[in-house]
Amino acid sequence: MAHPVSYYFSQRWHTTPLPRLIDELAELCPDQPMVSLLRNKNQPGEGYRDYSIQEFSRAVNRAAWWIEQHLGRAPTPWATLHYVAPQDLSYFIITLAAVKTGYQTLTCHPSADVDTHLSLMEHTDCQLLLYPPSGHTSAMQKVNAIRTFRSGLTALVTPTLEEWLAAGGPTTPVYAFKPTLAEVLHDPFTVIHSSASTGPAKPIVFTHATVYLQPVGFQKLLNPSPVNYEQWRGQRVGVLTPLSIAAGLFPFLGMNFCFDLTLVLPAVTTGPGPSMNATLMDQLLQHGDVFACILGPKTLPETCATPAYAANLCRVRQLAIVGAPCPPYLASQITAHTQITHIYGSSESGTLPAEVLPDPADWAYLKLSPDVPHEYRPVCGPYHELVLLRRPDAPAQPVFAMFRDCDEYPMGDLFARHPTQPDCWRYCGRRADLVGSPPRRFLPRDMEWMLEAHPAVRWALIAEERHGGLALLLDLQPDAKRALLPTANIWDTLQPLLDQANALCPIPATLRRDLAVFTDPSRPLPLSVKGNPQRARSLELYRADIETVFGSVGGAY
Repeated sequence: MAHPVSYYFSQRWHTTPLPRLIDELAELCPDQPMVSLLRNKNQPGEGYRDYSIQEFSRAVNRAAWWIEQHLGRAPTPWATLHYVAPQDLSYFIITLAAVKTGYQTLTCHPSADVDTHLSLMEHTDCQLLLYPPSGHTSAMQKVNAIRTFRSGLTALVTPTLEEWLAAGGPTTPVYAFKPTLAEVLHDPFTVIHSSASTGPAKPIVFTHATVYLQPVGFQKLLNPSPVNYEQWRGQRVGVLTPLSIAAGLFPFLGMNFCFDLTLVLPAVTTGPGPSMNATLMDQLLQHGDVFACILGPKTLPETCATPAYAANLCRVRQLAIVGAPCPPYLASQITAHTQITHIYGSSESGTLPAEVLPDPADWAYLKLSPDVPHEYRPVCGPYHELVLLRRPDAPAQPVFAMFRDCDEYPMGDLFARHPTQPDCWRYCGRRADLVGSPPRRFLPRDMEWMLEAHPAVRWALIAEERHGGLALLLDLQPDAKRALLPTANIWDTLQPLLDQANALCPIPATLRRDLAVFTDPSRPLPLSVKGNPQRARSLELYRADIETVFGSVGGAY
């Protein structure tokens, strides 16, 4: 009986860098499916087509030879090559081909604006831009803007994904990558960026060590059976996150081989708007034959609001939420059809081994494997900050390959303890999002989620507390009027949610309609690259309005 990919992976991973290992796995397990793509994005009913490790390896080698032919090998060590494309498999093909030819890629979240692209290119001294041919994608709009504003740029059009993967044509020789893992361990592999939740996006450099240590942290667990990835072993897993960021990169850069996964991708959007939506998710659930899906929570409101989409959640055993929590008001709908679990980590820390909790009622709680050295440190009230600890006997700790002089790494995330289950913690928000002054500081996200359950509300931000009153910033959906009855005032339907939000407030303070500020479309909220409001900058933008509502309700404020 043939050995699975994971057998060869575990034998060679400690000495062989990923670009060369993929070529070796292509020889050892040539027919093993690696990724599955829609046969026809316009006809999802035609189903999916699996691509083997051998086919993927050939695509990477084609791209490496193409880069050498058109750019030459990197003129300086790890020269930066910015790749801008629709969210498809070509991101991994170009990333690996760039490493083989001496470059490092820079990739951005699909929601990143042009200024973010330009800033990151400046920080990485990037003078090379690659992009596939495409007529009307949002990626092309960014490419055109980058070419306009970045002088001295070398810009090249690459072949399409279909051309990289094509079965015909002359034989493609392997583009050799000769160093051992030890020789390149701390060399750059690729560059992504921070989420920009509190300010401008900053480049984050993944080294070969970052990539190498990610699956090792899972391989060496003493009890892997409760961990989500172990429960997916040998299965088809949908990846519905952006592929140009850490959440999309990690499953493809070793975790897939470690757990014998076939990763299933959705259709690619070509027009403006988000790269992922509920329709694409539903197509994957219907036709992708997946055991689990890794996804961000943004598509879930539309999925739950569409009965046919919600019913199809039963086609998948687990939804692994990454990047932000599942909105609580959707949880009961989702858990009626499938199980919620979590992918937890950050670009800096990598994905941490998280256990699947058996009780659906515990959907909101995170339980890290006890093999991950960590502790939850008290901050204020019920909130504890997760801190990763360096331990010489730990299985693997990617974060300390990135921060080699640190003995601990605070995640910046605050959690509350489970009332009865040990080692289970509920995410409450970011430390930077605490509202109020000691000793009345609290995280408002649970209250804000309650208000965002209203169909007309896009974002709710609690600004601050003064003398028992909480100022509130409300950002309505562009089509908010359609979400209301023709004669309805929004408060007719929002007030009950306001009352429910107040019931969740952990301090003696209340939200009131006379302390609410509605955003002005001419002053849009500043967003992070994930598409969420930047709290501090948003509140500063509306500081005068907040002062006005506090002043209008009396001198007590």
